[in-house]
Order: sequence, then C-alpha cells, then structure tokens
Amino acid sequence: MHRKAIIGNEALMRDHAVLLSLDVPQVLEKWKSEAMSIVLLAVTDADLGNRFVVAAMFAVSDFTRREATGGIGTWMISGDNETTAKAIAKSVGIPEMNAGVLPQQKAEKIEWLQHNGAKCPSPRWQCMLGRSASNERCIVAMVGDGINDAPALAINDIGIAIGCGSDIALSSASFILLSSNLETLLTLSDLSRKVFNRIKINFMWAFMYNLIAVPIAVGVVYPAGRARLAPVWASSVSVICSSLALNLYREPKIQL
Repeated sequence: MHRKAIIGNEALMRDHAVLLSLDVPQVLEKWKSEAMSIVLLAVTDADLGNRFVVAAMFAVSDFTRREATGGIGTWMISGDNETTAKAIAKSVGIPEMNAGVLPQQKAEKIEWLQHNGAKCPSPRWQCMLGRSASNERCIVAMVGDGINDAPALAINDIGIAIGCGSDIALSSASFILLSSNLETLLTLSDLSRKVFNRIKINFMWAFMYNLIAVPIAVGVVYPAGRARLAPVWASSVSVICSSLALNLYREPKIQL
C-alpha cells in the first residue's frame, strides 16, 4: 500500500490538516520552551480517509554559542516558532526578536529596520557644521548562513555570511567569515572602525602637509634661502607608511 508523507514544522502540518493526538501539543510546547525546534513527520492513513496523521516527532536544537551573548545591539529574525525563538533570544540576551518569518519577510523586516531602527549618531564634525545629530536612517548588518537568508543578505547595508553556509548566502553577502566563531563579528566591527579612522588620519595628514608644503613648492621662500620642495612624494610616502601601520592591528580581547 502506498502512502504519502510530509515532514516539516507545525505550520506545514496545519496547512495539510494533520490530525494530532491529545498528548502531542503538550509535548511540543515542552520542547519549544526548552529552545528546541520542532520537526513533525506525518503520513496518510487509509482508515481515516487518507488524512495525514503524525507518525513521528523530532526535537532539534543547536548549542548556544558562548560568544553570542555580548558586544553589539542585536535583533533576531527567525523562521522558527515563537516559543523556541523567545527561549533562544532570552538565553543569549537578545531583547528584540521576530519569529515565524518567511525568507521574503526577512527582507521586508530588514527594510523596516532601516527606516525605523535606532539611527547611529553622526560624526562630531558633521554636528559642528549644523547637520543632523544622527544619520538619516538606521544602518543594518545581517549575519546569515542559509538559503532562506539570501534575500535579506542582499538587501541590507552589510551582508555577512558564515563560511560554512550555503553558496547562495555566500554570493549575496558583502563579507564572509571564514570561521563560524561569532567573536569574528566583533573583530570585523573593530577592524572596520580602525580602517575608517586611519583613512581620516591619512586625509588630514595629507591636507595639512600639502597646505604647508605647497607654498614652499611654488617658491614662496625661494628668494630667501633658494629652497624648494616637491610635496607630493613625501605626502604619499607618509600616507603609505601610515596605512601599513594597520599590519600591527591585533584582535580586541573580548570578555564574555
């Protein structure tokens, strides 16, 4: 006798009107409260008019990474059920979460965060020029490793994929973490600030140097001491040396 079978989460079971015994919901709620994801297997039963009935239940969980508990303000967007997602968010200290989100809804949530999330403060020099004290919108970075994360990775400001993730997630991301250790996220954030600050230092150094040296190069002091200077090479060398100083960068010590 041929039977049809389906396997998936509770939403899929509801879509196929799967029959559940009285004790199943209690077991599922217990598993979900323990931060476990639910997978159900249902098969058709000829005695019940080929309706689907639950044949097996599975509780799947991933260990909570120690490094996932601090460093950066976060949101969690999960396709898992709300009870499991809340339990995981609580265990790692994530204050904001959304559960039961489909792949296309993840992209919509990213767009919502970009327009309604907390805005980063503007640099001090922009405030001195009378500009707004915060950016026009929230800058969102997302970390994902699955096929269902690809649409959101492509639409956010900074897409970060984990190296062991799916190929489509890797191709949609701006950065790829070679290690699955989430501490590398904090290193990436710290290093990006160091690089950006170095760019500003190089710009200011080149500007100040040329401001002083260009008049000498055009011969302002030539009548007094016959001194001339080509400022370009010295400025370039100093900027290059300043940039090479990034080789001395060391990963920040993270207290978890």
